[in-house]
Amino acid sequence: MDKSGWCRQIDQIRSILFAMDWDLIESPGEEDRACFEDSAIYINSRNWPETRFYTLLHELGHIMIWAN
Repeated sequence: MDKSGWCRQIDQIRSILFAMDWDLIESPGEEDRACFEDSAIYINSRNWPETRFYTLLHELGHIMIWAN
């Protein structure tokens, strides 16, 4: 998949997070994590789009497991 395809999928995850009242914060050098206190997922924007997408899925899994 090309870079634009991965970015489209990241945008889909962003929409899911928005519907759940969570934010997606992408910043250079950021530690990848889901922060329940901030209701935000933090992602290192220096990573490749493919890596960011799979990290988002991983962090979304934490939210889905622990939010209930």
